[in-house]
Amino acid sequence: MPCYYPGMLDEHYPVQRKMMTSSSQPYLRLILAMGTLPPATLIRHSFPEMKNTGERFTAHFISSIVARIPKELLDPEGKFGDLELGVCYIAGVAGNNYKQQFHIQLSALSDKYPVKDAGIALRYMPDVVSTANLAQLESSPDHVVFVCAVLGELYYRNAETWFRKNHQDHNPTSNSLLQVLENETDLKTWDTMDDATFDMLEKVLGKDAGKT
Repeated sequence: MPCYYPGMLDEHYPVQRKMMTSSSQPYLRLILAMGTLPPATLIRHSFPEMKNTGERFTAHFISSIVARIPKELLDPEGKFGDLELGVCYIAGVAGNNYKQQFHIQLSALSDKYPVKDAGIALRYMPDVVSTANLAQLESSPDHVVFVCAVLGELYYRNAETWFRKNHQDHNPTSNSLLQVLENETDLKTWDTMDDATFDMLEKVLGKDAGKT
């Protein structure tokens, strides 16, 4: 199978195209591990006959929700250690439609000495999005902090969202345009995932959440 790739794509070097075949290069592998947009740009220039490259685009949109509850409500006997960390992954769909997926990354943190415990906490926290920051932890030594990173998927068949060639830019490393416009499907997914997150927090925090 022929495999095309561009040469040095820079204003100081000519753009070159080479062809190698699997028979002449039996160990040839083409690996595109650069995210979403750079591979699409590379494919567009390497295989210009592929006219639909970039006609569909999807990505995550995100809500970040933080809540807290007095530690005594979850630990009435005072058995929590100085640092407690728990995480949970919750998957969901909007309107019973798996084309409208979302998930909640929930972290629950209780940290009595956040500055002293920063090194340990950073090693075990799941990621920077679903983690309380230092200011939130310092102001909550007697609370459990709940951090929700809620990610939904853009509808991949939205005709108004695309990654197309920019014919006014002749630099092959940058001549692409990205347009992302949410449609009704995206907005319904976003509303559903936010409602689900607050419903989940209200069930976890309970009627005494107003004491925070």
